[in-house]
Amino acid sequence: MKYRLISAWKVWGGISLPSGTTTVKLFEKGEYQVTVTSDPRPFLFELERKAVLGKYIVKGLHTGKAEPNVLSSLNEELVKLKVPAPISPHQTYLLIEANDDVNISLSNRVYDDSDFIATLQEIDEEAIIQKHIDAIRAAKLSVALESIDDIRFEKVATGIYLKTPEGRIVYDFNLKGSIETFISRPIDSKMTNRIAERYDRIKGSGDLENVQRLYTQMLDRESDKLRAFLAGWNALEILIAKVFKEYEDHFFAPLASGKNPTSRERFLDRLKDVMKSKYRLTDKFLVITAALLPPEPDTKESDDYQIFQKVKSVRDDISHGKDVPEMSLPTKELSLLFKRCMRAYLEAKANSNA
Repeated sequence: MKYRLISAWKVWGGISLPSGTTTVKLFEKGEYQVTVTSDPRPFLFELERKAVLGKYIVKGLHTGKAEPNVLSSLNEELVKLKVPAPISPHQTYLLIEANDDVNISLSNRVYDDSDFIATLQEIDEEAIIQKHIDAIRAAKLSVALESIDDIRFEKVATGIYLKTPEGRIVYDFNLKGSIETFISRPIDSKMTNRIAERYDRIKGSGDLENVQRLYTQMLDRESDKLRAFLAGWNALEILIAKVFKEYEDHFFAPLASGKNPTSRERFLDRLKDVMKSKYRLTDKFLVITAALLPPEPDTKESDDYQIFQKVKSVRDDISHGKDVPEMSLPTKELSLLFKRCMRAYLEAKANSNA
């Protein structure tokens, strides 16, 4: 069975359509077709219908036990989709399409309409998208290189649908892979107090602007996974350098105590002078781990180091040009490690000012 992948992007600056023209096909090579248009609605209709259907799959449509009002609401939304939404004629869109074959049995149907079929977990959509990700990036880069001024792309949608030999549309849903899960906890008075205190400490620090900017970029769900990972890594790297500078003396303080304190201090001064330009990021992380990060319940001190090494190894692979699949990026581990370091640093600052 044939599938169609569509990746749609708003284009800001750089290129525009000729006057009186709504669509220009840039090229068609192999299974790929790349188009620029001011009206993406015909291209995106199937993805929009899939998105609507997906909402009702989550509400239990796939169980066959959905309430009658759910089915009527679904039908109402599907009818509304057939009325095109207004668009700006001055906005340019880049559309990358791919067509290829995939094996699908249609044995796990969860909804059957005269126009389309909905199935559950018959294909690996993420794997198919990853297969075409290089071509999508190559198309965007080719367009960007043609522009004489700055250009930006804003993602509109990327998705897949299929078509049977008889012409019926097939939408496949993977509930496990398509729904992100988050663990939340109710806010109580202790949490609100901690949040307010941390806000004051962050605002009062005066030199955490870059760390704030980069880490909040990581948290932006509009960012792609690679950009989020790199922003988070840069935030952690800056934080480590800052904390090390402040707590290097604290780490060495135990070595300065004991017999012959003057000689010990001279030795440590000499050691720090020699090592000044030789500390690597891992060395600095180990120092702040020892100074600020006592093991939490159910963790070991080595856990922080192992997570750091894992994240750093992936970042090094990226910087050396290795192909790292976005789905394998340890973004969650990186985020948790950053938060642990940041919380410990703010707590230590508060204690030192108390």
